[in-house]
Amino acid sequence: FLGAATGLASIGLALRPSRAVRQYTHGVAAFQAGDFAQAISNFAQAHQERPHAYQPLLARGQAFCENGDYWHAKSDLLRAYKMAPQGCTAEWLAYSLTCERDFLGALGFWDKAVMDHDHGRTAVWNNRGFVAQRRDAHAKAIDDLTAAISLSPDCQTAYHNRALAYSKLAARVPTRSRQYHQL
Repeated sequence: FLGAATGLASIGLALRPSRAVRQYTHGVAAFQAGDFAQAISNFAQAHQERPHAYQPLLARGQAFCENGDYWHAKSDLLRAYKMAPQGCTAEWLAYSLTCERDFLGALGFWDKAVMDHDHGRTAVWNNRGFVAQRRDAHAKAIDDLTAAISLSPDCQTAYHNRALAYSKLAARVPTRSRQYHQL
């Protein structure tokens, strides 16, 4: 709804923004300033004014994540995703689940972020590879991390995570097979 308000202003209509839009705008400013507690408060007020809009829930969930409160983030982000299932929401929900170490739940939402969102996001592929590795799906992790590296060849984290996945995958190969492959 913030985009709609700025669109109206651009065509010259002199409308006073609603309380929800003002609170949302103040929340964005607080978020950008790193005042996540204030951002959470502003987004909560915007959500009270417009309970059927997903944007305040998504934004508040993001602020909770940045504040390290992944439990509340997960709640808001899941509600936002149910209201408007899209890649950005799936990505933040996957991130909050990853931080809570719910790797199975996170992997499902990283998959949705890849399918619903910009496929070219290095962070999505890197994080999905990290979670796959934590689930002992090292071959999948290597594929995802290779995709991250192909999108951003300077992503050192993806190289590091892929090296770990390769080493864990190699550790699973029986000693006899490893000797054979070393010839």
